[in-house]
Amino acid sequence: MIPRQQPALRVFLAVFSLAGLMVVFLFQQYDYSQWFWWTNFEGTPRFIVNRLARFLINDLLMVLLIFSIFFERKYVIMAFIVQAGGLVLILTPYLLMQVYLPHIGGPMVSYLHRLTVNPLLMLVLIPAFWYQKKMRMKG
Repeated sequence: MIPRQQPALRVFLAVFSLAGLMVVFLFQQYDYSQWFWWTNFEGTPRFIVNRLARFLINDLLMVLLIFSIFFERKYVIMAFIVQAGGLVLILTPYLLMQVYLPHIGGPMVSYLHRLTVNPLLMLVLIPAFWYQKKMRMKG
């Protein structure tokens, strides 16, 4: 639902966030550690910087998409809370397992990898917020 006040802004933000997500996906092999030109990341630090950058960029673009869809502050705040939770509860264990236990493979690491490089948690928020908004309008 686009309110009459700012439909062009909402469409622009949605298109921008979706285009950004596509660019991040298409250039998933990009080395984000190059942004820190004053240092030379190699090995494990480079891996950590690249995963952290991709996680943050994907999730921030999804927060922008959530904002463009619902245009309410409370949904953006909740999305940031979920992002922080994902950073602590998903990205941190994934990085620890990859750095300190690289010999452990299997489904657990694979699922954590998918959750860190794809904004799946944020994607789940969209139908949840939509359902909550729909139920609030009913009741």
